Amino acid sequence: MTAIREKQLQKRKQETLDVALRLLMERGYSNFNMDDLADEAGISKPTLYQYFNSKDELVSQAMVRVYEKIEELLATLEDQSPLTRLEHFLRTALKTRAEKHYLAAPADMEMMRAIIHQYPPMVEHVRVVKAKLEHIVREAQAQGEIDPSLPAWVVVNTLFSFQRVIFNPFSQNDPPRSDDELAAAMESVVRLFKRGVQMEIQIPA
Repeated sequence: MTAIREKQLQKRKQETLDVALRLLMERGYSNFNMDDLADEAGISKPTLYQYFNSKDELVSQAMVRVYEKIEELLATLEDQSPLTRLEHFLRTALKTRAEKHYLAAPADMEMMRAIIHQYPPMVEHVRVVKAKLEHIVREAQAQGEIDPSLPAWVVVNTLFSFQRVIFNPFSQNDPPRSDDELAAAMESVVRLFKRGVQMEIQIPA
């Protein structure tokens, strides 16, 4: 296979993964199937199975794309302050959830966790991204932007937990929110995060 042909196939595969990720976000794991993906991606099902051996393998690689996108985002923010980088990451994640309107069932979440642990590359991407975020947290602590008494891993886990405030998978009966309400809610979540991690200002007596 020529280098050009290989590059074309890899590009097509990445485009298919992006479509798969969108469908997963919109429908959840249980309502995601290979037939719909083939139709949406504009390829045949046999071709799809040339790229991926199974639905779970495809899902794991689609999730890898999530973490690759996070790494790409963090790389574009390197000229900003550490806390600003974390704030931007959180705001981007909240916006993505709001746009996709994704409500995963608890069973979906358990399935996704199982898939992650079945595929070592997925585990490694999660580890790398969390390590990068922890490094940013420690930078922020060194610069006085974040309380140094907070463990970096706790701050990072809080970042990921706050993303579920907009669409909580365990609160599927919440009323629909307008775009303005969602925008205000996202800013509220960002403020809550920043207030929670910043150092308290000691006022002299």
